[in-house]
Formats: sequence, structure tokens, C-alpha cells
Amino acid sequence: MKKSWNRHHVKTGLIGLLLVLLSMPFLSGFSDHVLLTSLSKYNIFQITKDLVGLTDRMIDETEALEDQVKQAGQSLGVLDRQLTLADQQIRINQGIRSELESQLQGNISARDKMEEILIRQKETSALTGQVSARTNEISGQMEQVIGDLGNVAAVTGDIGKNSQQLHPLMDDLMVELNKSYDNLRFIRRIVEWLDDLKRKIGLSGSGSGQTTGGESHEDTMADR
Repeated sequence: MKKSWNRHHVKTGLIGLLLVLLSMPFLSGFSDHVLLTSLSKYNIFQITKDLVGLTDRMIDETEALEDQVKQAGQSLGVLDRQLTLADQQIRINQGIRSELESQLQGNISARDKMEEILIRQKETSALTGQVSARTNEISGQMEQVIGDLGNVAAVTGDIGKNSQQLHPLMDDLMVELNKSYDNLRFIRRIVEWLDDLKRKIGLSGSGSGQTTGGESHEDTMADR
């Protein structure tokens, strides 16, 4: 419809131009001879026909160009949409990449943490083993100490029993010692009586010296 409208206007313009050219002799005062000579000289009808044909081709080419422009515009629109989708995909891919990098960093950090935890567990296990060994050693020492204390308690009990048994013996010994002391004092008095008796009966001299020695011995025993 648009093509027919363009052709109609072109033809109308050409007819108007032809009418102007045909009316020019009357307006300008030219004669028919001059007009016909000019028309035959320039072949205005052929030129007009060629011009109409050229115009039709120009219109066709313009319409074809317009169609191509429309197609190009549609292609550009599709390309713009594709570019928009590509930009969106790029942004999505960048977001995915950032997320993957974050997950990778998180996994690396988690792996480092796990390695640190494993190292701490190994250290704790070693310390626990050392503490357990030390505890067993201390337990053995405590058992030995408890056994020694039991032995000491038994010995102390035996000593207590022996002390209880020894007390009466010590008392008896003291009684006997007191008796011995009294006996020694009595013997000393007897010796003194004998010496007095010997002096009274005149038995002095060597025997007296021996008696004195004997007295000294008895005195020494008494003192003991």
C-alpha cells in the first residue's frame, strides 16, 4: 500500500512538471515551433519515462533498503537482547565464580583448622599418655607407700605390744635391782662388822690390808 502511494505521488509530480513545461510557451510567449523544437531536441517524453522508471527503481530499492534496515534493526534488537543475556550470564558466572572462590577459601580454611585440630589431638593424646604413665607410676608409688605404712603400722603395733610386755619386765628388773642394792648394803655392813671384830681381837696387818682391799671391792660393787 505504501509502495502504491509513493508511486502515485511520483507520477502526480511528474505530470505536474510536464504540464508546467507545456504551459511555459503560453506563459512566456514562445511559439509552438520553439516548444516543439525544444521537446524534440531534449526528448522530454523519453526523459520523463526514464525518470519515472528510475524513480520506480529508486522506490523499490528504498523499500528493499527499508526492509533490510528493519531486518537489521530486528537483528540488532536480537543482538541487543543477546548482549543483555550475555551480560547477565557473565554477571551470573562472576557470582558463581566468587561463590566458588569463597567456598574454596572456606574449604582451605576448614582444612587448616582440621589439621590444627588433629595436631592438637595428637599432642593431647601424647600428654594423656604421659599423664596416664605418670599416674600409673604415682599409683604404684602410692601403693608401695601404703604397703610401707602398713608395715610401719604392723611394726609399730609389734613395738607397742613389746613395750607393753617390756613394762612389767622393767618393773621386775627395778625391783630386783633395788633388792640387789639392799643386799650389797647389807654385805658391806657385814664386812664392816667383820673388820671391827678383827680390830677388836687384834687381827691387824696383812690380813687387815687384804680386808681393806676386799672392802674396797665390795664398796665398788655396792656403788655399782
